[in-house]
Amino acid sequence: MVDRGCDPDPVTTDALPVDPDLAALLRAMDPDPRAVHTLLAPRIGPATVDELAAADYGHDLPAHRAALTALLADPDPPTHLEWAPHEVLVLTLGHGLGDVVDLWSGSVLLGAATPYEEPLLRLPAFLRAALSLGGAEPGGAELAAARRFLAWCRLTVPGDWRLTPRDLPYVTFGVLLLSVAGAPVPSADVLRALAAGLVEELDRSVYEGEWIGRAEPPLIGRGPRKPGRAWRDLAARVLVDGPLAGTAVGERLAVLGRTVTRERALPVEDLYGVFLP
Repeated sequence: MVDRGCDPDPVTTDALPVDPDLAALLRAMDPDPRAVHTLLAPRIGPATVDELAAADYGHDLPAHRAALTALLADPDPPTHLEWAPHEVLVLTLGHGLGDVVDLWSGSVLLGAATPYEEPLLRLPAFLRAALSLGGAEPGGAELAAARRFLAWCRLTVPGDWRLTPRDLPYVTFGVLLLSVAGAPVPSADVLRALAAGLVEELDRSVYEGEWIGRAEPPLIGRGPRKPGRAWRDLAARVLVDGPLAGTAVGERLAVLGRTVTRERALPVEDLYGVFLP
C-alpha cells in the first residue's frame, strides 16, 4: 500500500500548481485521505453491501460483493479501482442508498484512479451528502471528515484528477462550501482567503485569464460533462442562503454565490476586490 501521509506537500501540475497561500490554508485543515473512509466504512453493513453489489442488475454480483467487502475491511482507501466494484459505486452514487453510503462511495471514487476517469461528475453527490450529514455527528464529524479529505485531494491531486487538472478549482470550491457549512465555521479571514484562492485558481485555469466580461461566470459547467446545475444549486444553498447569510463575510460570499448562479456577472478584478481584507 502506498503511504499517503496526512501532512502532504502540494503536488503541482503543468496546468494548475497549488498557490502557496492556498496550500497553507489546506494544510491547516489536517488533510487526510482516510478521513471519510475511517469514519464511515464501519457503518456500512452486509445488507448495504448486498444492495450495492446487485446494482448492475445483479451482473457479476459475487465479484462486486467480494470487492466491496475487501475494500470496507481495508484501513486504507484504494488508490486504484477495477471494474468491480467501480461500476456499482458509480451506478448507486446519489441514487437512494443514503447519505452515509454516498459520502463514503464518493470519497472512494474521488480519491482513486478509476476506469471512467470522471471525478468531477462524482463530486456534487459527495458534497450534497456531506452537507446533509453535517449535523448528524457531534461537532459535524462527517462534514469535517469530508473537508479534510477534499483538502488532501487538492493538495495531492490523486487518481483521476491528474488527468483533469483544469477541474481542480471545483475541488477548491468544495472545500470552501464545506468550510462555510462546518462546525465550527472558520474565521472570516480564513473564509475570505479561501474564496480569494478560488478566484485566483479560476483566473488561471477555468478561462485561462479570458473570462472577464464573459456571459458565463465561473464554475457553472462549461461543457456537457460538467454538471452546471449542480454547482449553481450548491452555491445557492451554501453561499447565498447558507448559515452565514446576513453576516459581513456572508455578504461577500453571497457575491461569489450569485456569480456562480448567474444572478450577476463580475469581472475578475471585482471578485478579487470582494475578498481583500
